[in-house]
Amino acid sequence: MTEPRPLRERTVERLDHRVAEEQRERRLPSIVAGVVRDGTLVWSTGCGFVGEGDDEAPPTNDTQYRIGSITKTMTAVAVLRLRDEGLVDLHAPVATYAPGAPDTITVQQVLAHSAGLQSETEGLWWERAPGGGWDDLAPSLTSAAVRHDPGSRFHYSNLGFGILGEVVARVRGRSWWEVVRDEVLLPLGMQRSTPRPV
Repeated sequence: MTEPRPLRERTVERLDHRVAEEQRERRLPSIVAGVVRDGTLVWSTGCGFVGEGDDEAPPTNDTQYRIGSITKTMTAVAVLRLRDEGLVDLHAPVATYAPGAPDTITVQQVLAHSAGLQSETEGLWWERAPGGGWDDLAPSLTSAAVRHDPGSRFHYSNLGFGILGEVVARVRGRSWWEVVRDEVLLPLGMQRSTPRPV
């Protein structure tokens, strides 16, 4: 197999400029971009810095970022796969699949951030909290967790996607992470996408 042809010098200059511009305009701490041809990385660059103090360094194409809220997209894919298999009805109350969740909101409303759920649990912000299982989360899902009439407005909710993670786990009979890893990430060749950096 022949090596893919490299990018032209002018194209590299434009890409380098565009990535630097994106990092500056969006005030990103760091950014990495690359071009892949025929399965081979033919160009990459990074701008900004990752790490702290003595560990601070420019990012490279080997830098692993926290996945953060992108897990919502993966969770949504897992839920919609369950729907496609006839295992989850989007119009059913989410409590049908995750007992302890509010029974006044549907799976579809949670997916669309229109269930009226509060954004976060009480206490530490999700990404700063050590995290816990359903037994830790379910007691906080009182009527007070529903802040707006379900279906009435968009309101971003990390809490809602925690509930959907439990739906995925219960219906599949495996942890949310195992389902996302096996059904979404690995088929896409994303072996280094993990819940925490490694």
